[in-house]
Amino acid sequence: METPVDRNKLYALSDYIIRYSVKNGIPVNVIKVQRLLYVAYAWHLAFFGKKTLFTETFEAWKFGPVCRTLHDRFQGQRDVRQPLTLSDCWYSSPPETVIGRRERLHLDNVLNTYADMSADELEDMLRYETPWREARAGLAAHEDSSRPIPQEVIYSYYKSRVHL
Repeated sequence: METPVDRNKLYALSDYIIRYSVKNGIPVNVIKVQRLLYVAYAWHLAFFGKKTLFTETFEAWKFGPVCRTLHDRFQGQRDVRQPLTLSDCWYSSPPETVIGRRERLHLDNVLNTYADMSADELEDMLRYETPWREARAGLAAHEDSSRPIPQEVIYSYYKSRVHL
């Protein structure tokens, strides 16, 4: 069961993505935060020996990987494609006690690589990757799903790409 501490870290990480994007003039919305958080989670598994960036998992929704806890945070507040601003952050200032230095460096590396991609580009990229496709095996493209994307499959896929 998810604890408030787990949710605090997830919210702090999503705030970090929002703050980074706003600071750098990069458009960001809920979908893009979801996709960037998934990529950060996946690369963290690969680079740090299966150590998760946060405890929540991702589900194979029809448009790409979704962390339900993050989805629930924004549900009903806005259209998922509407731009986010600093006022959408959970914390009024960056919670450095919740996100460690190594995690911030990891996020910076991921964001420096992927943040310039649009939400649609990230969605397209992730929907062609093995973890999402395997989790949706047997489902029609339009079919809803809350199937989990197995951490081991995410790890194996991203670990295989480390030396590319």
